[in-house]
Amino acid sequence: MPLPKSLRRPLRRTSSSSSTGQLQRKQCRTCNNLDPRGHTSSIYPDEANKISRATLRLVIDALSLSQTKDVTSRGCRFCNVLVQALDAFFEKWRGSRSRIIVDLQEKSTIKVSIDSELWKGETVEIYAGSGACSTSQTPPQIIKLPAPSSTSQL
Repeated sequence: MPLPKSLRRPLRRTSSSSSTGQLQRKQCRTCNNLDPRGHTSSIYPDEANKISRATLRLVIDALSLSQTKDVTSRGCRFCNVLVQALDAFFEKWRGSRSRIIVDLQEKSTIKVSIDSELWKGETVEIYAGSGACSTSQTPPQIIKLPAPSSTSQL
């Protein structure tokens, strides 16, 4: 028989956001909320560096990313940013079984590329404007970087 509520321990809320009644967002298994920290594959530089920034390289299946739910259907909003960027710059990526490579670095831009012969060397860079935060209504900026030149100098 369970204890009555008066004898149970009170639940502690550790997050400052939860004290205001907001729930802590769960990390997405696909994109890790586009955050380089907290993932098992995250790389943390040594403490000797003055600028220690976590880095993370995610490899995501294009087909599974293309089938993510919309934000209105309780889907991941960070995965939807990736889908919007890929839709804008890579035609017909949704039907491919390619690997999507997402390079994340703390306090830096997000670089997205597709590991395929069709889009070899093409990278999309996603960045937020200065002062952007998770509650901002400003959409992220998306820029396509030019492919590196394949000509060699003799």
